[in-house]
Amino acid sequence: VVLKRGTSANIETKIKINQKIQAPIKKGEKLGKVEFFLDGKKIASSDLVANSEIYKIGTFTNFRYITHQWFNLFR
Repeated sequence: VVLKRGTSANIETKIKINQKIQAPIKKGEKLGKVEFFLDGKKIASSDLVANSEIYKIGTFTNFRYITHQWFNLFR
């Protein structure tokens, strides 16, 4: 969007995040939307997408992570 000089201070941003996001998340999955308004008029919008995969952490993985962090305390 091309704007007149000095009007960028009037831009309002609204971010809407999907409420039911749960792991696993695939790369490219839509997570929400961002909208830009100038003086109350919508001038642009874009989807918010995941730029990488997020894996679901299981009990074993969580235990291994906690154990690793615990031993790093004593290094």
